[in-house]
Amino acid sequence: MHVTNILNGTALLQLSCDHQSNKKTQKLQTPVRITAFNFPPFMTLSTSLTFGGYAGQVYSIFDTNFNLSLEVISCKQKNYGVLINGSWTGMIGDLTKGVSISYQTDIAFGLVISRKRSDVVKSSSQIYPIQMEIIYRTSNERKWNYTFYLRPCNVEMWLCIFAISLIIILVKVLENYVLRRKHFGSCLTSFTNELLLCWPIVLQGSLIHFSLTSMKFFFGIYIVFSMLLLISYNSILTSLLATRSIKIPFSSLQEMIEKSDFKPVITKGNKMEEIFMNSPYENTTVLKVRSREDAIEEVYNGKYGYVTTLLSVQNLIRKNCSFAVAPQFISREAATVAYSKQFEYVDFFNCKILLLRQCGILSIQFKRFFPGLEKCLDNPFRPISFGQIIGPLIIIIAGISTAVLFGVIELIAFKFEI
Repeated sequence: MHVTNILNGTALLQLSCDHQSNKKTQKLQTPVRITAFNFPPFMTLSTSLTFGGYAGQVYSIFDTNFNLSLEVISCKQKNYGVLINGSWTGMIGDLTKGVSISYQTDIAFGLVISRKRSDVVKSSSQIYPIQMEIIYRTSNERKWNYTFYLRPCNVEMWLCIFAISLIIILVKVLENYVLRRKHFGSCLTSFTNELLLCWPIVLQGSLIHFSLTSMKFFFGIYIVFSMLLLISYNSILTSLLATRSIKIPFSSLQEMIEKSDFKPVITKGNKMEEIFMNSPYENTTVLKVRSREDAIEEVYNGKYGYVTTLLSVQNLIRKNCSFAVAPQFISREAATVAYSKQFEYVDFFNCKILLLRQCGILSIQFKRFFPGLEKCLDNPFRPISFGQIIGPLIIIIAGISTAVLFGVIELIAFKFEI
């Protein structure tokens, strides 16, 4: 095995397998039939049967460097293939002389081999990894009620704050009862009033009336503690209000089916169609569509989870922030080159594919066509809107209005008494 040159970032290989004779290589001059359909960026197929994409780039290496003659056959059903009523559809059907064409093809690119598929076709080693996931449309921002304003502190913290404040009030009441010799009933009334009022403000107003310096120091520390706690609370609450929080409707396929109102959607002829034919998902309601574009359209307009690989749709969703991926993937599979059972040169192609993997050519081409999902342009930080603080504002306005109303009633009553 040796590399002859690298031109414009494309490695041109001249590879040889010692166990492959020159006579066998010469026989490969006869056209090798490839079944394919337009499924970018995995593979592209124009009306003139020009083969491109990742698969086309890999096959071009065979065509130009291994002295092969390749013939591309368009898969009429435009899918990978599934077993229906005893007959295989799609590219699997083409390899098994199925319903798509009247004659058999030799090779199909990018097939995930399941148990049923392995019974009718042969396969190579992995040419690229795939991960089956669930893609769904993100819902509106998480709805929250007025308990949202308790979120800056956990339950234990709120209990500690209440206990500290209650101790401070009890000390103040006992100070009035012991040092100032007030009646116990008046102390009880004072305790009730201070318990219902804003404690730090009440203490700050009566701080100068304490006779003992130690008490002033004691309550002064509490006031400083209250102010620092208030600043911390406001900061955390502001960050919670200003940070976008998205509700995750489900974490896995099973949770989507059993605990959410989302329904799975799959493309016809995909390996995932076999999963929903078997236990435990055979009775699951599944929406089947013909293309990825139709699936993305259904996900965007309704409550559906598209069961597929992120690689297959990243060129469609790009920077669209409306879509998200479920936290738990369904499975990890290996995409392979599938061969007809009657294809004579499986060992030859497997040897060349293995050499391409060892040289890193497959991974280089894969990164070229699948650079990764682009980052979402949505800004996770947002300004606080008036609607988010309307609840506390209404409470304050209602309290002021109530105070004004009682004030007017008291003035009227005082006027009539006079």
